[in-house]
Amino acid sequence: MQKIITEERGDNLVILLQNDLDASDQQLAHQLQRTRHGGHLSILVDCASLECIKTLGFCHFVNQLLLLKVYEVDIALLNLSQKQQHILRLLQVEPFFHVIPDLGEAPSSE
Repeated sequence: MQKIITEERGDNLVILLQNDLDASDQQLAHQLQRTRHGGHLSILVDCASLECIKTLGFCHFVNQLLLLKVYEVDIALLNLSQKQQHILRLLQVEPFFHVIPDLGEAPSSE
């Protein structure tokens, strides 16, 4: 099950997704719609132990990320392995996301 943590950083709203990634999650969709009408939104996805990668594969994971881009959000991927980063490059979708090693380097409102 997807864990959603929301934090305000200045004028930015940051959503941290853990455990899974489900772009059709109603709670996430509500949060994205609410933010779409003002302010800046960043989504941080903790890739360390996502269920969807284990059960449905990496391409499904990338598909879910691309579905979230419809909301015109910045997406940062935390704890992405070197192999997974290489796959993003091969799929030519790497420019759509920020890859950061840990939460300390996550985008902020500055």
